[in-house]
Amino acid sequence: MNRIESIMKPLTWFMALLVVAVAAGCSSGSSGSSSSAAVSSAAAITAYSLAGAPGTIDESAKTITVAKPSMTGPTTMVATFTTTGASVKVGTMTQMSGTTPNNFTNPVVYTVTAADGTAVTYTVTVTMATSSAKSITAYSLAGVTGNINETAKTIAVTQPNGTNVTALIATFTTTGTSVTVGTPAVTQVSRTTANDFTNPVAYVVTATDASTATYTVTVTVAGVAATNPAAPSLGEAGRFVLLAPAAITTTGVTAISNGDIGISPAARTFLAGFTAGVNAGELTQLTNGLSYAADDTNPAPYAYPLHYSTPVIGAPWTTTGAMLTQANTDLGIADTFLAADPNPNVASQLCPTELGTLVLTRGVYKVASNVGITTGPLHLDAQGDPNAVFIFNIGGTLTTGASGSIVLDGGAQAKNVYWRTSGITTIAAGTTFYGNVFATTQVNVLAGAMITGSLFAITDRITLISDTVTKAP
Repeated sequence: MNRIESIMKPLTWFMALLVVAVAAGCSSGSSGSSSSAAVSSAAAITAYSLAGAPGTIDESAKTITVAKPSMTGPTTMVATFTTTGASVKVGTMTQMSGTTPNNFTNPVVYTVTAADGTAVTYTVTVTMATSSAKSITAYSLAGVTGNINETAKTIAVTQPNGTNVTALIATFTTTGTSVTVGTPAVTQVSRTTANDFTNPVAYVVTATDASTATYTVTVTVAGVAATNPAAPSLGEAGRFVLLAPAAITTTGVTAISNGDIGISPAARTFLAGFTAGVNAGELTQLTNGLSYAADDTNPAPYAYPLHYSTPVIGAPWTTTGAMLTQANTDLGIADTFLAADPNPNVASQLCPTELGTLVLTRGVYKVASNVGITTGPLHLDAQGDPNAVFIFNIGGTLTTGASGSIVLDGGAQAKNVYWRTSGITTIAAGTTFYGNVFATTQVNVLAGAMITGSLFAITDRITLISDTVTKAP
């Protein structure tokens, strides 16, 4: 019996210790099982960039916006991102940071799934960053590299002798978002769009912030003298047949057509002698045009004027006053261009003080004194070139006499004739006059004159008496 007890006591103690150990192990195992059951619900994109451009994350809206310097780059790009989720997909495609490309032409939806299976979506939208950059950084024409003068915003290209310059295609690069030529504006595509470079061509570069810069491209053919002057760009002033800051008056039966009438900064009451038409801005003396004044209110009763020139032709101006301010600015630029010596293309030649009975070919004619056309008609001969430009830069007044009409010969066109005077321009009664007048002070047209062109007074007024004024086509 004692022998059995001596065997059983140690066995009993061993079994007790074994039970305690098992119980402790079960307790520990139960605790571990509870910890592993806590699965994460984190599902966020915490950082995002696209082709090197950082994204702005709006966590509350679950949106990401990326601004690119230009929308002209590739539409398929690779994103770099970090996430707290277990996986990220676009549609059914698993996304790998720095690896997976997507097309961002339209917004792209990223689905982030957490470890616990819940998911959230982030919408990524690519926009164009606002920029004022608007340069032409490289330019060549028919394979010939152009010389860019960034300060003057000019580009000069010399073509080989015998080159036909009427349909040359340019290759260029630009920091702007668009490049256009002409009115109405024609969008330019590098290596695609052809232009006629018989005369200088103005390239208008528009930045993403809607500001613009204009580069003038002049082509010279080797061995051929560049004898045709460069003409000014009229910009918004080009819409007007009459434009003055102080007053525009008429008496008698006057007929004006094919352009607008503008007065600024003076008010509409300084449009004197005109009869209002049926609708606001209409005048019975004005056909195919409207009148504008600095005090016109928009949109009632005067409709918003539409852009005649850049940046967006046909888009509405914010106010009539804003349009007139720009027109006066553009008029000043054109007047300064006409006054410059030399012209970008040709040297000035001495203008006779009496032009009556003369025959003049294209060119820039300059004189510091008064000029008259009083002894007979003045003939302007384009010699078969309809693009021939005639510029008269007169340091005094211009006065025509009873026999001082202007005659256009050899295909000359009124739109290519420019009369800039530092004083009053007076056009005689009953005469025929061609060209655009830029008078520093006044334009006075006596009774019964017939004018084809535009009349601009820079600082004062325009006076008409039973005249016919038609804007040059």
